[in-house]
Amino acid sequence: MTKWLAFHYKDRINFKKGNNNYCGRDSAYCGIHRNKEAEIQNRNCEMKQKNEPRPFAGKIACPFVRMAHERSFKDHEPEMTFSARRLLDYELIYITEGCITIHLTDKQEQVKKGGLILLQPALRHAFTFTAGHNYYLHFDLIYNPFREKSFIKTAGQAVLERADYSLLQPALTPPAFPTLPLYVYPEEPQRMKELFRDCLRLYQETPPFWEWRIQERLLSLLTCFFDAAVPSKKGTEQGLSMEARLDRVSLFIRSHLNIALELSELARFACLSPYHLCRMFKQQFGMGPIRYHTHLRIQEAKRRIERSMGSIKEVAFDLGFDSPFSFSRAFKRETGKAPTFCKPSKSERN
Repeated sequence: MTKWLAFHYKDRINFKKGNNNYCGRDSAYCGIHRNKEAEIQNRNCEMKQKNEPRPFAGKIACPFVRMAHERSFKDHEPEMTFSARRLLDYELIYITEGCITIHLTDKQEQVKKGGLILLQPALRHAFTFTAGHNYYLHFDLIYNPFREKSFIKTAGQAVLERADYSLLQPALTPPAFPTLPLYVYPEEPQRMKELFRDCLRLYQETPPFWEWRIQERLLSLLTCFFDAAVPSKKGTEQGLSMEARLDRVSLFIRSHLNIALELSELARFACLSPYHLCRMFKQQFGMGPIRYHTHLRIQEAKRRIERSMGSIKEVAFDLGFDSPFSFSRAFKRETGKAPTFCKPSKSERN
């Protein structure tokens, strides 16, 4: 037995040294082993080629919340603008009131109530805030031994210095990750508020094990963002039918009556072109997706007005209309009457 083990070991040594002509008692094993190792090497090379470049390769995912806070502009001017900056870390913003216009290098995006924004490292951006309220988190995703030295870039800090690059977090970009939008509208607004409030409370009160607890909330928020950002991949993998996709769009519309939706957002959500979505949605629901959304908003507004659940102005803003005038115009176009005709009389209220 000892002799055989020694011979077996010798065969493997000769194989590793590249002696392909060696034939011994274990030469059959040697040939199989050589083929197996070659197969593994080829597979590893293929995987390496497919995955390059890999910004997260060899790095440790270790979420670290640098700041949790909230902004309120109710007591300030109607609009506040912050000049351009580039972050070293990530920022996640959730709008509970008002809207935010994000100015990028080549375009600008307006994000309304219920929007969840993910600002990635090194992205040049500026802000215009309208009167309202939002929560925000600054965080790292990848472990950096120097993270305690990192800091939050403020308005006007749009140039990355040489020393900044050792603190800069890698961005979630292709090909390692799917292309992510700047913002999404998650399906559960109430849950989003609760998660951000929890983060704020944990950051301010620092109870035992708060770092782990706040990491768990952060990962839940990021999961909500990713689920809303790439539903098409999820739907394709699960083989969703056209009917199922349209039902998901309908559910998304019904859960977002408090904001104005755009056709491009709904098309991305359904993984369809805007034209194809309109055509298929109309076949199933009798009207296009934007008209369907407006119809449901006006029906909800009518219900609230008839039940005296706020003034016409309050109802208009609660349902995401820009002004009472635009609300009245949409209401009349949908029902043929002005909103005031739906208000109950004094006798009906009594």
